[in-house]
This record gives sequence, C-alpha cells and structure tokens, in this order.
Amino acid sequence: MFQAIAAYSYSDFPWWFGFVFGLFAILGDLLKSFVKRRFRIADGAVWFPFDQIDFLVGALLALELFIDIDVLTWVLVLSLGISLHILVNRIGYRLHFKATPW
Repeated sequence: MFQAIAAYSYSDFPWWFGFVFGLFAILGDLLKSFVKRRFRIADGAVWFPFDQIDFLVGALLALELFIDIDVLTWVLVLSLGISLHILVNRIGYRLHFKATPW
C-alpha cells in the first residue's frame, strides 16, 4: 500500500542506506556543535536556525548520494524542518515535557 503513494522505490536502496542516512544526520549535528563551540556559543544556547536544521542538512546530503534532490525539495524540507522543530518544542514546553521552549 505504501509503495503506491511513495515518491521513490525504497526497494532500490541498499540495506546499509539507513546506516549511512543516520550517520550523516548525526555528523551534521556534530559539525554544527563543533562550529558552535568555535564561536563560543554556550551549551544549550539557541543558535537559530542551525540548531533546527543541522541533522536535516546531513540527512539530505546522505540522500544526495543515492538520488538527485532538486532545490525546491531542499527548501521545502528545511522550511518544514525549522517550522516543525519550533512548533513541537513549544508544545512540549507548554505541556511541561521540556524545561525550555527551544
């Protein structure tokens, strides 16, 4: 059923795709953290919009190894990523699941 609405045939990806995808997402976060420390930004301090998109950039770069992603898709994913990140964090804060709204 999912294959009928999917934009890509996921059976075409090798089994280790998930590992590479996750690894690049974490590497995006690590790279952002490294740069953040070089700019002497404190632990836990907000660094908008990089705190919201670091893992997305890494994941999209990994995906680029397998398929060609157009500019519109990059913009859409990053825009939605920032928006949803902010929304979900604020909801979590208001429900007292998070200590900070970011």
